[in-house]
Amino acid sequence: MDELKSGKPMMVYYFVGETKPTEENFKFARKAEFSAFSNDSVERINKSWVAKKVEIDFDADRKLAKNQARVEFWSFTGTKMDTIAHKNQQILNPSDFETRLKDMEKKNRSICDAQIKRINEAIERAKKEETASNK
Repeated sequence: MDELKSGKPMMVYYFVGETKPTEENFKFARKAEFSAFSNDSVERINKSWVAKKVEIDFDADRKLAKNQARVEFWSFTGTKMDTIAHKNQQILNPSDFETRLKDMEKKNRSICDAQIKRINEAIERAKKEETASNK
C-alpha cells in the first residue's frame, strides 16, 4: 500500500531515430526534444516521473499508430492516462507540456488513491465476513 501512496507515474517517449526531416515523426520528435523536454520539464520529469525512451524501428510501418512518434502517460497502477501524438502536438509547447505533466500527476494520484480505497474496502469486508463466520 505504501507503494501506491508514493508511486510515480511513467512517461514513455516513442521516437524514430533516423528518418526524413519532412516526415511527421521527425517533426514530432524534434518538437518534443527541443520544446517539451526543456530544462524545467526535464527536472520535473526526473523528480516526479519514471521516464522511458523507446526508439521505433527504422523499418517499421509508420502508417500504424504503434509505430509513430508519441508521448504516453501511464499511472503507477499501469493505467494508460493519456497520449500526445501528431494530431495534438501543440501540447509539446513548454507551458502546455508543463500543465499536462501536472494534470497527469494529479490523475495518477487520483487513480492510486482510488486503488487504495478499493483495497481498504476489501480488507474491511473480509474482516466483517470473518467476524460473522466466527459467531
